[in-house]
Amino acid sequence: MSIYGAAMRYGYSNTRAKAMESKLISSEVMRSIADAKDINSILSILFQTDYNSAITKFGGLGISTTMLDFAVSENMAERVNKIAQITPKSDRHMIRGIIARWDLNNVKRVLEAIERKQPYDAVSRYIISSAEFPSAMLQDAMRTESIEGALRSLMRNRNYRHVLEMALANYKRTGNLLEAMAAMDMEHYRELGALVMELAKRHDASAKILSMDIEMRNIITLIRAKRKGLRFAEISSSLIRNGNADTRALGKLYNSSDSVASFASRIKSFDLRDAADVYKEGGQLLSFEISMRNQMFNASLRLLRLSMLSFGSLVDYIYLKEVEVFTLRALIKGREYGLTKDEISRLVVWNL
Repeated sequence: MSIYGAAMRYGYSNTRAKAMESKLISSEVMRSIADAKDINSILSILFQTDYNSAITKFGGLGISTTMLDFAVSENMAERVNKIAQITPKSDRHMIRGIIARWDLNNVKRVLEAIERKQPYDAVSRYIISSAEFPSAMLQDAMRTESIEGALRSLMRNRNYRHVLEMALANYKRTGNLLEAMAAMDMEHYRELGALVMELAKRHDASAKILSMDIEMRNIITLIRAKRKGLRFAEISSSLIRNGNADTRALGKLYNSSDSVASFASRIKSFDLRDAADVYKEGGQLLSFEISMRNQMFNASLRLLRLSMLSFGSLVDYIYLKEVEVFTLRALIKGREYGLTKDEISRLVVWNL
């Protein structure tokens, strides 16, 4: 595409994305939040950021911790949906494919609530506002009081009908909600894999971020399998193509490693050596996900700085926003439960 063509296609959306990027929380402010003594101190800091309007909407400086979670979700939903709105129509299917994870997470929260016989209010704080699955639609699904009924109800959304059909088929076959949710994840990541190929043909740098996302998912799957002592053949069908590493190469690495730490330490697509050391100390698998998300965050940040007049600027913003919200929630919860900064640092996807 010529420079003129790129300017016509992405000039407006990229300008808006850059403006939104300028409102992301800086490393300095995030460190101040991590150092805050209590929730009220965190609120005072957040009130000076882009979260101001959402906090005001849900109670202002007198907001409860529960409502603060609502406010963070509200801000994220508004920003991510805004990115979808300003994306050129020809590319909107790709953005929708990327942010589908939040729509599917909403579905998962509802299904979990049904299985636990909880009301919608028990999970509503974790719901990300979405035009695809508005609150009223999710509550209608919960009134069916069954997993199958909820999935059939949500299939009214044509964009997700295939994914939900796969989930329903798995649930009917196994009677296991985890199997249904695993089917949703598989379909989502398969769609991401197709987007990687589409973006690679355009030579768009955002293909790299999506490949890293797929790779992270594959590695987490393999690490969990290695911990359980499973053979590669037992889980190879769960791996998604178009990650950074070929699945056959991951298989060779998996089969030649005798432990979780040795497997993780030898991975080339992510540097997991420090995470492997943390794992050896406490046996926490979360250290691997945190390390990979941090590396994805840094890659997104670099690409966002370099991306000009491209689809990549929109993709990178989404990943940066996701990390920001993940980190904020960890810091808020950590302070609420009285964890030390060192303990919290092990839970966040940010170099504090």
